[in-house]
Amino acid sequence: MPEQLTAEEKLAQLVELKAKVALGGGPKRIEAQHSRGKLTARERIDLLLDPGSFDELDQLSNSINGTLTRLQASFQRMSEFLRNLSHEIRQPLTVMRAEAEQALRINQGDSTFKEMLSSQLQHVELLARTVSDLMDLAQSDNDEIKLNCQTEDLSELVQAAIDGMRLKSGESNIHISGAVQRNIAGLFDAGQLWRLILNLLDNAIKFTGPNGRVDVSLTSHRDMAILSVTDTGCGIPAQEQTRIFERGYRTSAARNSTVPGTGLGLHFARCIAQAHGGDIEVISVPGQGSCFRVSLPLKTPPGAPAALNTEVHERTIN
Repeated sequence: MPEQLTAEEKLAQLVELKAKVALGGGPKRIEAQHSRGKLTARERIDLLLDPGSFDELDQLSNSINGTLTRLQASFQRMSEFLRNLSHEIRQPLTVMRAEAEQALRINQGDSTFKEMLSSQLQHVELLARTVSDLMDLAQSDNDEIKLNCQTEDLSELVQAAIDGMRLKSGESNIHISGAVQRNIAGLFDAGQLWRLILNLLDNAIKFTGPNGRVDVSLTSHRDMAILSVTDTGCGIPAQEQTRIFERGYRTSAARNSTVPGTGLGLHFARCIAQAHGGDIEVISVPGQGSCFRVSLPLKTPPGAPAALNTEVHERTIN
């Protein structure tokens, strides 16, 4: 048990400590008293009660308190601004989604037009959810991702994402190939994983030059699903690979290019993977390309068959 100090001893320690701190710039009277080696009881009381003895400490304390007050007010203004911004952005997105859904319902003929509307609707929904999550993330002190997990076929989700990027890759003349193992099912948040997959595909296309290549694969190994997105783009320097998942970080190549971005996509991707109990890693060689590998645990849904079909469905998109 530590030795218990009396009230007088505690008071003495407090005054001695204040006297030592004040020696760095405090009144000379304190220095003279402390130089004798020991303060008398009366001197301790006088020193403790004399507010002028610690002007420097009082000024520092007032300065810190003022700074904290201003920071708190700034955070409150920022939170209110983000709430208002969220409302303003969500309204037009809601209108765009409703119009796209209505157009899909009344379209009876042109399959190409219907496919374009479907792709637009998916991207509107993705943007709406991104805005919502961005506001939540910006107003919180952590990067927790809330999941709504249901039984989902990850294979169908990945294949749909590959098909959905067809137009964008065609505009850039980029060759996309997909090797997707069928019937990889588990408990996932489809909306969050859709964001993760599209982010990786979008990045691969943006940072791969014309006539480049993006290869997507989905396989299962034991109780894990493995998604890989490999490109032949500019690559990422080794010293930046450890930072690309930081919130708001953009590589030097991204900053020096005309490619739009906020530096949030890969940060969100890792948060989503980790929220599912998995993770994401990158292997990259500057000038040759990058490979992003996502591992997700397969939580078998109730009633699922013991053995799933492991046939690989390959599809190439030019």
